[in-house]
Amino acid sequence: MTQKETEEFLKTLAGAVGDILEEAIGERTGFALLIFPFNPQEGKDRVNYISNAKREDMIEALRSTLLRWESGTDDPVTGKINPTHN
Repeated sequence: MTQKETEEFLKTLAGAVGDILEEAIGERTGFALLIFPFNPQEGKDRVNYISNAKREDMIEALRSTLLRWESGTDDPVTGKINPTHN
């Protein structure tokens, strides 16, 4: 998939995720989804993301989350789709 195709796919995915979350939660909610390869190779290690938040708001939310994870005060909820990867 080319970078342009990836970007178009991610825009479509972001709209769908936003709609699903709004329907499930009952109000518009900010989200960010990071997409990355489990076994990165030279030139194929890019982390892509989608979000419905302003960039600066998303960055602050990610920083806050990383601080909690690194300090051990919060365990992330994971849905293990592929049990060979953690």
